[in-house]
Order: sequence, then structure tokens, then C-alpha cells
Amino acid sequence: MRRRLDLYDYLLWATALLMLTLTVPVLPGRLMSGDRVIAGVSGFFLGLAALRTAWFRRRPLRDNRTDGVDTSDCVLTICGLFFAREMTRSYFRWSASGMTLHRAAILWVLGFLSIFAFYCIIDRGGWRKFAIICFFLGYISLLMGFWRLASGSDSPRFYYVYASKESAYEFLMVATFFLLSGVLARIVQKRRENQG
Repeated sequence: MRRRLDLYDYLLWATALLMLTLTVPVLPGRLMSGDRVIAGVSGFFLGLAALRTAWFRRRPLRDNRTDGVDTSDCVLTICGLFFAREMTRSYFRWSASGMTLHRAAILWVLGFLSIFAFYCIIDRGGWRKFAIICFFLGYISLLMGFWRLASGSDSPRFYYVYASKESAYEFLMVATFFLLSGVLARIVQKRRENQG
């Protein structure tokens, strides 16, 4: 039986992948001047240490499986959303200025870390927990989208700050994605309950 993934797995593998992806391709060339050498080499060794710790993890760095949503799931959700947003922002920014092989590798790692965060939630707590988180995120995104569409502002406190309709449509698309993901997760959960 394989070991289940948890928050510590995610944090260690994310640190290792990000540090090694950011530092390995640029170590021989551009980082060979001044303070950049120290930053690049220390980031490289931090990535190697995180990779070794993730591979040979000790017992104190283990997390327990839970049925309800807890702090670890919130951290995983925030990390997944953050890396998904950074991937899309970087993709649109780098598409206009020129996509290099290193930038493409960074985008792949950011996308993988976003998906891996939600996979850790599924592996840690099951499809029911994933569906609850998806429905909650869909509900919040739906409220934000309708608020921006109806009022044209970001919040009631800052009604004079204009929010474009495009941002409202983005929130509504994200809400649709999360609600559909929640529905699919519930279908998978029901099928697994009927089979087992």
C-alpha cells in the first residue's frame, strides 16, 4: 500500500521543483556576477535539500488523514489557486514578449504544482472534501462575479473604484469551473460509494 500524500509532501516537492527549475538553467550563464551567484547557488542547494527531505521523509513530518476541511486543506487550496493564477499571468505576459524554453519549463512546473495541490487534497481526504472545497470556491467566485457585474465596483467599501465587466466575466467563468468540478467530484464520490 502506498503512502498517502499530504501537506508536507506538497510543500517539500513544491520547494524542490520551484528552486531547481528557477536556478538550474541559469546557473552557468547569467548568474555569474556578484550577489546573484550567492542567490542562485543558495536557491539551488535549498532545492536539493528539499528534494532529499521529500524523498526520505521522517515520521515527524507526517500528516493525518481527515474527513473535514482543516487548515492543511486551506493552505493547499491557497497554494493551488496561487500557482494557477501565476501560471496564467506569466503565460499571457511571456507570450507577448517571447517564450523561451526556461520560461516554458517554469509554466509547466507552476501548472503541475497547481494540479498537485488539489490532488493532495483528494488523496488526503477523498472526493467529498474536494467537492466541498470546489463548491465553496465556486460560490465565492459567483458572488464576486455578480457583484462586479451588478455594481461595477470591487466591494461596497470601495464603490468608487471601477471594476471592468471583463473581470466580472472572469469570476463567473472561474465559478462555473469550480461548480462543475464540484459536481463531477460528487458523481465520482457517489459511484465509489455504490461500488464499495
